[in-house]
Amino acid sequence: MRKRILLIAGILCTPAVVVRAASVVPPTTAPAVAPASAQAQSLSPEQSQFFETKVRPILAQNCYKCHSLEAGKAKGQLVLDSRDGWQKGGEHGPVIVPGDTAASKLVGAVAYTDPDLQMPPKEKLSDQQIADLTAWVKMGAPDPRSAGAGGSKLTGLNDKARAHWAYQPVKPQAVPEVQDAAWVRNPVDAFVLAKLEQNGMKPNHPASREALIRRATYDLIGLPPTPQEVQAFLSDRSPNAFEKVVDRLLASPHYGERWGRFWLDTARYSDTTGAEQVRKEDYRYAYAWTYRDYVIKAFNDDKPYDQFLQEQIAADQLPDTDKNPDSLAALGFITVGKRFANPNDTIDERIDTLSKATMALTVSCARCHDHKFDPIPQADYYSLHGVFSSTIEPADLPLIGKSPVGKDRDDFEAKLAELEAKNRDIYYELVDSAGSEFRKKASAYLLAFVFNGKSDAAALIERNKLISQNNLDRGIFAGLRNVRKEDNVFAPL
Repeated sequence: MRKRILLIAGILCTPAVVVRAASVVPPTTAPAVAPASAQAQSLSPEQSQFFETKVRPILAQNCYKCHSLEAGKAKGQLVLDSRDGWQKGGEHGPVIVPGDTAASKLVGAVAYTDPDLQMPPKEKLSDQQIADLTAWVKMGAPDPRSAGAGGSKLTGLNDKARAHWAYQPVKPQAVPEVQDAAWVRNPVDAFVLAKLEQNGMKPNHPASREALIRRATYDLIGLPPTPQEVQAFLSDRSPNAFEKVVDRLLASPHYGERWGRFWLDTARYSDTTGAEQVRKEDYRYAYAWTYRDYVIKAFNDDKPYDQFLQEQIAADQLPDTDKNPDSLAALGFITVGKRFANPNDTIDERIDTLSKATMALTVSCARCHDHKFDPIPQADYYSLHGVFSSTIEPADLPLIGKSPVGKDRDDFEAKLAELEAKNRDIYYELVDSAGSEFRKKASAYLLAFVFNGKSDAAALIERNKLISQNNLDRGIFAGLRNVRKEDNVFAPL
């Protein structure tokens, strides 16, 4: 159905390089060199003054926009607006070795000694600024700034973000012990009761049987129970009476209709493209209902969630698709969204839907930059972009389900042929009628068209007079605006 080419995206990958410092002579006014072994916590007035007047302005004006907590960006996982930031370094290790300019990547980067690592990337620092940074590193990189603000605004490409609970694998949890063990009927109850007891609270009294069946019915099928269903439940005094109610509701086709709605909202299901600017295509999705029915059936069939996701993302690539072509309807997850005149915007919308629905992440932010809050680099976004951009939607859609045969098929084809013939006859009658009308009043139509191309009020008055006096068909007149400039007959107009 579609051809895919997996692109290996290395757009933002920077090879690890060894940077050698440029031989820049430090200013003679620089403070005395501090030992290279460690950063002093208490700085001399001369060291503080040198940092504040020479170093901090260079970093603030040239580095912070890409390497700071305040900007919320840490390209290469490096921040330079705190002492801990440069001490920790980036993805290729420390960038400053106090007292050793040759081993400090920062010095080589600003001196442009390596063509693969030049910072700032757009405009080289002045010779004096490079000399000041070199002198600062040589004196031990004294830095009076605090350790940092904890990285609350930092880009997601850091250890703190990767340690977030949402990115950790699920682990079995021990069922807590509770005081009122008799209240617990299943492990979930134990977790609920443990939290209640921790806060000095007790569970409410059990709901009445009328309330219980009403809640269950609304929850599972989105409809109220019938009076007969309520009476049957009240009359059933067996120990598993409620379980039988739940089983009946789960077996109802309304269950998939109720719970499939939540996924259809997540998948931004729609019967139309939602974009007026795509005028060359039908704004309607004539077969969107096949995806809707697929989702409903998946819930009713209790389809495994991993299979449910795989089919929606790549049903055409699964090995059993030939045996089960109905699963191709699952690809509506990708194709029923909004469309744009710019195909890259359509791809962005699909990446956004895919990531939000399956990972609860706004990956589309990485279209323009590494994600500021989640651990998603721009390279990941364009890896997904490569998959979607090499995905082809066929002009002839595949048949889902069995092709009708016999009398029903013959009746359909006969009526279709009748409608097509009728439409052709109407079209040719319309063309013949319009052509005859134009030939009768050709001079008036052409002259009105000429006046229409002028912007002055007098020409507009003459055009309207011609239309009124000759009873011109506005549909034919409007069609003349589509005449091409290179047309052999009408070009001179």
